[in-house]
Amino acid sequence: MKIKLIRKWKTDKSTLGELFVDGEHFSWTLELPWKDNEHDVSCIPTGTYDIKIVFSQHFQKKVPELQNVPDREEIYIHNGSYPKDTLGCILVGFTKAEDFISDSKMAFGALLVRIALAVTKEEDVSIEITEE
Repeated sequence: MKIKLIRKWKTDKSTLGELFVDGEHFSWTLELPWKDNEHDVSCIPTGTYDIKIVFSQHFQKKVPELQNVPDREEIYIHNGSYPKDTLGCILVGFTKAEDFISDSKMAFGALLVRIALAVTKEEDVSIEITEE
């Protein structure tokens, strides 16, 4: 499974993007703005990362985790609506506005199911993050 995140809109509070799964639009994303990959205040560098499903102690549930992010750990895809809901992770939602996404729990659940299905089929899952 190939996931692609294209970062499209930036403010001083957030970065909004579009998420594609196997070439088809899936959801919108919300991340922090770029601040030199600083832990907890910056989005992560562009690049391609493998994804594994892990149990997050912080969220107390299974979440997709990006692997081998430079100088970062515990970078997840999860639900949330505002920049305050992420410490560098990627939030997903079905609707968007400036510095905001919504229907996030629904988008996260649907994405987790798709990733889990790919994993059970022993498919590699990766995400490519680019800038528009």
